[in-house]
Amino acid sequence: MTYSSITGLPCTVAPVGFTDTGLPVGIQTLGPYLEDDTTIHFAELLEKVTRGYTEPPGYRI
Repeated sequence: MTYSSITGLPCTVAPVGFTDTGLPVGIQTLGPYLEDDTTIHFAELLEKVTRGYTEPPGYRI
């Protein structure tokens, strides 16, 4: 459990890239009470700037 989830506020995590060593990096956005759409919309906008999720080299499901 994180501090943000204890507050009951909506949050969304979005991938934003990779470190120099290939580890994934993400950002967590926290929104106002009952404004789930706000954090989801922000993640959509962020995806357009960062190209969203891309599979790391050598990763297969």
